[in-house]
Amino acid sequence: MSATLNGSAFMGNRRRRILWIDIDTLRADRLGCYGCAVNTSPNLDRLAREGALFTRAFTSNAPCVPARAAMISGRCGVANGIVTHPGPGAWLSDAAFGNQGERLMTRPLQARGLHTCSISSFYKHDHGRETGWFRYAFDETHDPAYDRRCQRDHSEQVNGIALPWLERHHDRDFLLHLHYWDPHTPYDLPDAVHRPFLGNPPWPYPTEAMKREHVSRFHAQGPQRFGFRTVAEIDAFLNRYDAQIHHTDRHIGQVLDKLAALGVLDETLVVVTSDHGEQFGEQGMYGEHAAAVTPTLRVPLILRLPGRIPAGTRSDALVYAQDVAPTLWEHAGAAPNPTDFASLWPLLSGQAASAHPFLICDHGLYTSTRAVFEDRYKLMLTYSPGYFGYGLYPPVALYDLAADPHEETDVLARHPDVARRLYGHVTGWLRGHGYDAHGDPMQRLANAGPRTYDFPEIFMRQELAARGVHV
Repeated sequence: MSATLNGSAFMGNRRRRILWIDIDTLRADRLGCYGCAVNTSPNLDRLAREGALFTRAFTSNAPCVPARAAMISGRCGVANGIVTHPGPGAWLSDAAFGNQGERLMTRPLQARGLHTCSISSFYKHDHGRETGWFRYAFDETHDPAYDRRCQRDHSEQVNGIALPWLERHHDRDFLLHLHYWDPHTPYDLPDAVHRPFLGNPPWPYPTEAMKREHVSRFHAQGPQRFGFRTVAEIDAFLNRYDAQIHHTDRHIGQVLDKLAALGVLDETLVVVTSDHGEQFGEQGMYGEHAAAVTPTLRVPLILRLPGRIPAGTRSDALVYAQDVAPTLWEHAGAAPNPTDFASLWPLLSGQAASAHPFLICDHGLYTSTRAVFEDRYKLMLTYSPGYFGYGLYPPVALYDLAADPHEETDVLARHPDVARRLYGHVTGWLRGHGYDAHGDPMQRLANAGPRTYDFPEIFMRQELAARGVHV
């Protein structure tokens, strides 16, 4: 790979084609390339074999709105103003947006002549009051299901727009953003999609004993919320999630085949990301992303570009999904905007072994929580547990992810020096963004109350209904 990956020296006279595949609510560990034994993702696995896979990629902010705000602004939530949704703490700041949107991630690409297009219903999230900046970022946008609410379109609707779009635009410089919602609840694809997966073996986690306990009593956001009373119902629910992934993967294959048929697949930088993962059994929760736990924060990150990215590249470096923004700028030879993230090209070229000495990832829905990742350890800070209580999410906990990937044992008492160092990362990071302990946006969110406090009656009724009490 070239020793210098910037400016026109990198791209020469080559076309700058970028396909950004954005798969909602996708746990990395349910893809074959990340170790899943079930055949959920043959096309994504192919991209990983022919390109680069990052094994420790995390979203800087979760869930949907904060994650994409960080991606589109190139700034983390405490810098761009969006740490939650909806309400206070969910508005993109002027500093991150600019006067006319010049700070958005797409602007440097547009300045280099790339035509930018998004096929997504995301701009309607929370009725569009807080996410209009997403649509504003692109030259061209298409809603796959304009007559339905956000999150209710399916992969075939995305491809119904994407495939003809590629036929019209494949011979020009472009960034095409494809947003697939299928792995997000509800898992409402036809039975024919789910049926091949329903006979698959149970997931290795949660264990049989855990699932029996989860259906035996009430858990917030647990199986009773869906009316499940048996382990078999939980297993079917998890297998339907896998089926929804496979459905998305099949449609991604159609897009890759279209690029190949047009003769431009190997000249197109393909990037695969997700906004966040999902909890399935962790803390007794299912089909939810409720805190800064690793299954919610860890996401797939795959890049493919033959001739630039060696096939089979695998990196264990700590990276953010949002590192994609400066990576695309460098790929296009674009002048970068201010950013909290790092280009991945030094890792891809072998010029660097790491991109970040540590990661700080915030989660602002249901809870106000923060995670710090360094080496094998993770420090989790809970500013507010929402309605879950500190028994579920204690104020401070330290986990050894190498020995305890499901975060079941707090080892803070055994490693106080590690906890002290990781907490020091947080205070230094906040100071770098101009905050002291009292100005931290996550603390402000905790004081105001995350979403469960904003709409208490809605969640009270949900909890009562899950326990069989209808009011």
